[in-house]
Amino acid sequence: MLHLFWDDKGGGFFLTPKDGESLLVRPKEIYDGALPSGNSVALYNLLRLERFTANPDLGVKAKQLVQAFSDSLQEAPSGYAQFLASLCFALSSTTEVVIVGDPRAKDTREMLSILRKKFTPHIVALLKDPALDSGYLATLAPFTANHTSIDGKATAYVCRNFSCKSPTSDTKELLALLQN
Repeated sequence: MLHLFWDDKGGGFFLTPKDGESLLVRPKEIYDGALPSGNSVALYNLLRLERFTANPDLGVKAKQLVQAFSDSLQEAPSGYAQFLASLCFALSSTTEVVIVGDPRAKDTREMLSILRKKFTPHIVALLKDPALDSGYLATLAPFTANHTSIDGKATAYVCRNFSCKSPTSDTKELLALLQN
């Protein structure tokens, strides 16, 4: 996405890739109508990916994207609902949750269901299956490298802005950690 669609001169994302057909003008959309614009969705994705991976470069790109369209946002904020929702995500603290466990096991499914019970837009969650090669996940999200299950049980790591509480295998404790 960054390689093919990013505008190095003005910031933001074009609707067409740089290796696509030659056009007189490469359009760049920001207005959120019935469907959110590509730039609004890209902003949200960059911010969530930054939280998933702890890669600050993605946050820098997100900031450049906001700067590229800040004048438009100030002129008519009601036309940029998804973009503003993404900004709300950027300005709020997030909770990162890593659940380590077999996705088919009952205890893991119970922990995942806690995360799915209500709308929680400021939680980013990862599932680490210890049976699979965890090295791949650690290359994408290095902070997960040392996350392991406790006594072979599904284990949740709850962090706020990458500062983690003690891991838990208890679903009630997980719920309490998410509510604090």
